[in-house]
Amino acid sequence: MSFRHEQRPQAVTLLKQALDMNGQYSAALFEMQKISYQLGDYKAAEDCLQRYLGEANHTAETLWLGVQTEQALGNMSLANEYRNLLLDKCPLSNEAKQVSGIR
Repeated sequence: MSFRHEQRPQAVTLLKQALDMNGQYSAALFEMQKISYQLGDYKAAEDCLQRYLGEANHTAETLWLGVQTEQALGNMSLANEYRNLLLDKCPLSNEAKQVSGIR
């Protein structure tokens, strides 16, 4: 899913409602991670990612967002872990191509 800027407030409300009903709903956690990152709420994005990982496996997109989120928080060690996982597990993905130039 992708939400336009003007849709974000409604999307956040709906995602929070979904998570209130099922706090383990990985799709909602992933979308909240993306929106939180886009809004600059990096700690919330990090928290959503950790909750997501308790329910689902990484994807190229979650790893890429993890790299970006941890870099924004200044957690370079964890950003590099996500980067290495991305390059190892999803080497042909568009996200791996984007991250391969970042050190």
